This record gives sequence, C-alpha cells and structure tokens, in this order.
Amino acid sequence: MENRPMNVLGGSKKAYVENLNANQVHGDYHFHAVQVQVRPEDKSVHEFLQPIEDASHTRDRKRSPPDSACARGTRVDVVKKVATWAASDISEDPDEPHILWMHGYVGSGKSAITQEVCEQSDRQGRPVVSFFFFRNTGDRSKIWRLATTLASQMANVIPETEPFIRAAVKASPALTRPDEGGVSLVARMQRLIYKPFKASVKACGGARGWEGGPFLITLDGLDECDDKEQVQELIDDMLLFFEENPSIPLRIFITSRVEEHIQSHLDVPGVRLDNLVDHCSDEDITTFLEVPFDKEKRRNSVIRTYIRQHGEWPTPWEKQRLVEHISGSFIFASLLFKYIMGLTASDGSDSPATPMDRLPHTLNMNPGLDGLYAQTLARSEHLPHFPNIISTIALLEEPLPTSGIAELLGISTYEVVNALVNLQAIIQVPGTDDIPVTVCHTSLRDFLKTESRSGRYFAHPRHHVHLLLRSLECELKFYQRHPGMLIRIRYSSGKLSPALTYALQYSISHLIEGPGLFEQSDLDYSIWLRHQILGIIPATPGPGLDRVHEVTRTMASVPWMMNFENLSSYLKKEGADWHALYHPKQISTTTVAGTAKREKPVDVELVHTLPHESEFLCVKFSADGRFLAIGCANGNTCIYNIQTCTLAQEFMGLGRPDPIWSLSFSPCGGWLATGTGGGTIKIWGIAGNCNRGTFDGHEKTVYSLEFSPDGRLLISGSRDTTVRVWGVSSALGIPPSTSSLFTSGDGTAKSIVLTGRDLALEGRREFNVDGDVTYLSNDSEIQAGDRSEDDVKYESSEEDNWITSITISPNGQYLAAGSEDGLIRLWDLQQISLSAGERQPPVLIERLKGHKRIVWSLSFAKDGWFLVSGSDNRDLRVWDVEHLGIAPAPESLSSSSSLSKGAGNRDLVNDRLVTGGKGEQRSRCTMQLVGHWDGVLSTAVSPDGRWVVSGSNDGGAMWWDMGPSSAEDTSSAHGDVVMT
Repeated sequence: MENRPMNVLGGSKKAYVENLNANQVHGDYHFHAVQVQVRPEDKSVHEFLQPIEDASHTRDRKRSPPDSACARGTRVDVVKKVATWAASDISEDPDEPHILWMHGYVGSGKSAITQEVCEQSDRQGRPVVSFFFFRNTGDRSKIWRLATTLASQMANVIPETEPFIRAAVKASPALTRPDEGGVSLVARMQRLIYKPFKASVKACGGARGWEGGPFLITLDGLDECDDKEQVQELIDDMLLFFEENPSIPLRIFITSRVEEHIQSHLDVPGVRLDNLVDHCSDEDITTFLEVPFDKEKRRNSVIRTYIRQHGEWPTPWEKQRLVEHISGSFIFASLLFKYIMGLTASDGSDSPATPMDRLPHTLNMNPGLDGLYAQTLARSEHLPHFPNIISTIALLEEPLPTSGIAELLGISTYEVVNALVNLQAIIQVPGTDDIPVTVCHTSLRDFLKTESRSGRYFAHPRHHVHLLLRSLECELKFYQRHPGMLIRIRYSSGKLSPALTYALQYSISHLIEGPGLFEQSDLDYSIWLRHQILGIIPATPGPGLDRVHEVTRTMASVPWMMNFENLSSYLKKEGADWHALYHPKQISTTTVAGTAKREKPVDVELVHTLPHESEFLCVKFSADGRFLAIGCANGNTCIYNIQTCTLAQEFMGLGRPDPIWSLSFSPCGGWLATGTGGGTIKIWGIAGNCNRGTFDGHEKTVYSLEFSPDGRLLISGSRDTTVRVWGVSSALGIPPSTSSLFTSGDGTAKSIVLTGRDLALEGRREFNVDGDVTYLSNDSEIQAGDRSEDDVKYESSEEDNWITSITISPNGQYLAAGSEDGLIRLWDLQQISLSAGERQPPVLIERLKGHKRIVWSLSFAKDGWFLVSGSDNRDLRVWDVEHLGIAPAPESLSSSSSLSKGAGNRDLVNDRLVTGGKGEQRSRCTMQLVGHWDGVLSTAVSPDGRWVVSGSNDGGAMWWDMGPSSAEDTSSAHGDVVMT
C-alpha cells in the first residue's frame, strides 16, 4: 500500500489536539478509528456538560412526555399563586421558604402547572431552568445527569455563571460523568449549580444588586426518579444550602406524588407545602373539555350530522354527568376525551362505534384510570403479538420507536403499529417509525405492572427474561455481521439501529431482574448467547469503547449466567481436560412414554491422546483414514496408526531442526509430502521410510501442501508469496506424461510459479520461461527470454502477500489459494498440458473478496459444490462455486437448502470483480460463520457436505450445520453452531 500523509484538521485555525489516534486501512472495509480530544476550554458549555436534551420545559412534548399543558382558562389561580411566590423579592419576606413542594394524586395536573409556570417565567424574562423526570425514559428516570443538565441551562439564562462552571469542570472533570461514578450527587449540585450561582450573585453586588427576580429551578415528577436515596440526599443538601444562604435569590419548585421517601424529607420547616387537591374544581374541568369538544364538532362530519338531526351534543346533562364522573382528574379527563373520540371500532371488539355511543359508555366506567385502561386495551388484545408488545412497552428502560420494538421482538413494524393504533387514547403512537412510542401517563405502566389491577394485561416480570434474550440475540447478530468491530455507543448515535443501541445499553437492566425468573431452558440459552458474544467482541476495549465492554464484562461476571455448571447436562459433555458445549436450539426433544428423549444432531468423544515431546504444527489424515501424520516443531514427522494408536513411522529431520509446517498424503496413501520452515519440500515413502524426492525453490516457510486427485501434481503455498505447481509423477514412479513440463534438461525438478501479488487483472496473460522456472506475467509485452532479473524480484518481492492455504477441487481442475491479504484466488489447472510440446500453465479466473485478514484454511466440499475458508478475523465463509461445474448439486442438499441459488445474506455478498477473459466474478459468499474467539486455523467438510468443522487458535473446535436454515431465523441463510 502506498504510504500517504494523513491530513488531520487540515485548514483549521487555533486548533489544539490533546490526543489523536488514527488508523488508515486499505481495501473495501474500514473502521472509523479516529478519536480527537479537545480541551474543555475550547468546547462550548453544552458540549462538555452533555446535558439531557429533552428534559426541560422547552422539549418537544410530542416526542418527550409528559405532553402536559394547561388548557386556556384553566388552573389560573394555582399558576398565579406559584408564579407570585417564585417572583417575590427575597429581601421583603425573609421568612418565605425558598422551596415549594406541590403534591397531588395521579392525573391532577402537576406537570401541566409546572410547564405553565416555566413558560410564564420565560415570557416575563425571569431566569428559569427545569428538569422533568419521567419513568422508563433512560437518563430522565435517573438523577446523575440532573446537575449537568441544569448547569447547561443555567449558563444559557445566566451567562455570568459560565466561567465558574468551566472552572469547576476543569478542576474536577468527573463532575460530567453520566453515571454514579467519580463524584457524589451533592458535590455535583454544589459545584455546578449552587456555587456558580452564588458566585455570579456576588459578582453583581450581592442579593440586593441582583436584577430580574429570583432564579427559579423547577423539578417536576420527582417521584418518577428511580434513585430514591439520592433524591433524599438532594433534598437534604438544598435545605442545608438555604439554611446557610437565607438571602440567596433562588427558588426551587418541586412537584410529585406523595411518596414516603419524599414526604419524610420535604414535610419539614423551610418548605412550603401545597396540596393540588385544594386547587381542583369542576369549573376547570368544564373549561378544559369545552375546547376539544368544540374542535371535534367542527372537524368530525359524523358529529355534525348527528347534531343536525338530534340537536346539541353533548347535552348539558351529559356534560354535567361527565364532569362529576371525572372528579377533578385532568389526566382522566384527557384520556376519557380521547376514548370518546377514538377510532371507529372495526377491530371486532365490543367497543361502541361512534362518539355519541361511547359517551354514555364512559359514564358507566369505574372512576379512576384502571377501567379506562382496561377498556382501551381490550381493543387490541385479539391481535398477533399483543401481549409481547404491551409488556415490552411497560418494561422497557427507555422508549423505542415502532421499528425498534419490532426489531427487538423479531416481528414486523406493521404488526407493532397495527396493535397500537387502537390504543392512542393511552399510548402516544407517532406518525413515523423512528420516533419513540410513549405512554400518555406513567400511571399506565403502574397499571400494567400491578397484576391485581391489570389482570389479563399484566406485564409479568418474566418478560424481562424475554427482553434479555432478545437483546443478546440482537447484539450477537450485529457482531456476527461485523466481527471484531468496536462499538462506541456515545459516539454512535444514529449509526446503530435503535434496538441494538437499546440492547447494548440496557440488557444489563433486564438481567438484574432475572434471578428467580429464569427457567432452565432460558438459562441454557442465555449462557450460550453470552458465550458466543464474548468470543466475537474484541478482548481489550479501545479508547472510547465505553458502555459496551462494561455491560458485556458485567454479564460475564454474573455467576448464575456464565457458570458452565448451570447448563443442563444434555447440553454439555466433559472429559479430564476438555469439554463440549451444544447449541440449545439444535437439540431435538421427543416424548416417549412420558419421558423426554433428547437427540443431538452430532456428537463427539475423545478417542485417543497422542503425546509428543515437541509441539505439533500440523496434522493430516490419509485418504483411507488408517494413518494420521503429524508435523513437529523439532523437524520430525510422525505417522500414527489410528486403530492401534501406535507410532508407525517417524521421519527425522537432519542437521538444524527445520519445523514441519505442512503435510499432504498422496491419494493412494503410499507417499507423504512435508513442507518446512526453510522452504524445502520432501516426499517420503511410508512403507519404506525413505525420501523419494526433495524439491527446492521456495525461499520461506511452506504453509500448505496438496496433491492433485490423480497424484501427478503437488501444489505448495509459501510465505515467499508464491504458489508452486510441481510435477511429481517421475519422483513417485508414475508414467512421466507431465514430466516434460516440470523438469529441466539435467533432470532436476522445476515448477510453475503463481505469485501472490496481483497487478492489473485485465488483459492477456503471457507465460515466460526463465531458467528452470516458469513465471506468470501480467505484462503482455514481455516475451520469452526477455525477462530481466528485476522482473523476477518484482514478482516475489517482500511487498507481496504470503500464501497461507491451498486446496484443490475434487475433480482436480481448480486450485484455491488463500493469502495474507484476505483474498482467495481461484486458478484453472486444466490448462496444464499433458503433451510435451505445449506450455500452458494455470489461469487465474477469480478473486474472492470478503475476509479482512489472513486466510489460514481452505476446504472444498467433497462434491465440489462449495468452498469453505477460515481467517484470522475469527470467521468462516462459505462460497458458492457451483458455476464452476465441478460436480452437480447433491440430492441431499436440495433447492430448499440455505446454500441454494438465491439464498444467502445479502450483506455478505462479495464485491464483483472483472477478471481477464472470464468476465464477472460468479462465486459468492452465501454464509459468514462467526463464533470462534480467535483466528480460524483449520477447516474440514464432512463427506456428505452436511457439516463443516473448524479449529481455532482459541483451542476449540466448532461443528457447523450446513443444512436448511432453522425455522426461527429465515431472514438470511446461515450456519448454526451445533457444538463447540
């Protein structure tokens, strides 16, 4: 690859880079791996505080609940009362508490009042900041980003506080952490809110010099914050602050339901209490309903037609009954109105058909929200997936859009929309697939999570287990498609799907709910999924990897989830120094006479252990399965008799030990070829323990050897970047029909050299002879005898890629070679002439692109229908080579197979490549098999093509089922891991 300087921050001015990590990656695949850290003083306050965007009164209420606001003419008195307190001069009434706590029951309009108070303050030019807590909305239901969010808003409305906030963060960067780590909540509030505001007041000449009225902080829905202990610390600290600073021009307005952990700390001297029940009136409810009813009467043609025929609707009597039934609850009023004006019930439920029919029906509902919730949910309960969808909405840690819910549950988006469209009276369903689905009020979640209230709609805690498993499946699916990729959640907003982002951030939350809820089958599957994910993700987190490794390693440390002992006995097999783990979903279960019988599609047993004093570098079975050859690091080659497990032969290396890196038995089983670290190839006679020939030519390690099916050719691949085709017929006593091509005048062996480096792949090929070696040239103008020494060096230069693996198709026509650059090259061997007068070496016909790192192993299926490759990127790929015509498709793998034409994961289809004389690349990747924790060093295909076995540097082997895709995942062709 040509080295070019990287232009980082080109053209920028006054830029300061504290730390820069940048990777240039060539090829068709790259990771975004550039991280630039900018000094805090060069960032805006918003950038370094990272506030929650949708927590204030300026949020988009349609996207970020609560969608609460006071209808015109309602809540006038109570809003005026709060606004007067907030704007009053501290110095004129020093006994007036700095804190006002307004409490009320569900639906009494607390959030609407807070919203109106904030908006009035904005209109009147008084400084105000706000935080609206809301349950099950991620960070808005936590307290740890409260200080940074309020501080960011404060710097905007009171610019004098910004320098003090910057100084605090510079002194303690941990203040901006989005979680509980590093600094306490009290310290964050003191350093980011109270002290900066106090310093800005002092800079203005103290409280008397402060203009614009007191600074107002509003905290709405404090009861919806999950961190109850920290809520108490927050209250105690603000009380202490005002005790020490009684004249500070600061007010704090808090709203919540009455809950013990809040009431016990706010019902104290120094806090003004206000019960919202005292401010609820039928007049307000009447006014609240008038506006939407009038609007609907103008819009709805059915209502207009009814009024023309029957007169006023609703009648005064119906209005009075409705107001009395609502009993002062604004949320109940809002939901009842939505229910009355709901969609026409064409869903087969018992819901009345028109607003006029539904109005008297609502008057018979039980007072409160539960009856309304049950009545509304009944509209959709007959639809597919309804229990899963509604339980998911109830238990999600953060809202997801309809597309995210669908992806997480493994269903279609239209099915989610279909189930929710009838529930819009209680659930806010956006008009697009990318805006989160939210509940109109958090009391719906309370209803769904309380079995005594919700009955058949109860969201059982066991659904947490389902969400955990679906989250793990979502995460595994991503890593299988992108093995080794680093995910930086903080910097990946909008780049990852909503379901994947949710799974990475919140699967741990569903796990925490798990103990005691897992059935054994759930536990088995969760252990399997986590085992697979841990094997795929990078072992060491890089800079900015953040949450993903924290969550993943946390799960790995949960004993009941990752302990091998917790697996069902039928899913594991153990020996003294080995174990096997079976895929839970690949075990079939049948019941015979009331007893469950489980069958594994493939099983394994340890037959022999072959000890040796030296490290094993390679192994090879003979074609008849009688012998096993082992190449050793000390230069020796051992041949074992499989039946007796005894050493049959040992070929000793002479002189300095030259490690044996590759082996190949001849088809007849009488000969064994060995390749060494020094580049030498030897052919041994097994029966006579003799060296039948030594082939020199490679300059570096011979990583791979393969005999052709007829035994006349030996192919070798080397670290010197070349593949060599040797004629071995004379060495083995085979009639010398090909020897003229492979021997020089003095009878010494020579070979055709295929280089690992590709130049231009277009145009005509010429094959030129230089001494005892025939070279492949990509330059059509070089003629025989004209090749210079420099040309020869260029073909085998250090810039080329090692040849790490080779294999020959069963019919002997095609050679596949894998190399360091991740490419697999296919050569047609048919052009090797069998007559002495012709010289037509192999033709390069295709390059298979897909692997990102070294291709360590290659195996053709015995019928030649597909090719399997294993790489250093920890994945295997299955390539459809049917078009080569090696053999017809076997009957055992029919058109329904996952390898059939048209099947395959489209994300994995490799790039097309134009090659000289052969047109477009037609071999394609139909499967990517991911599961190993390290590079895949060896592959093998069973004789019937049903199984692929892979061995890895992680010390494990995996069995992959190449049969039809399982019924559970038919979205793409895939191989299922059966056993590891």
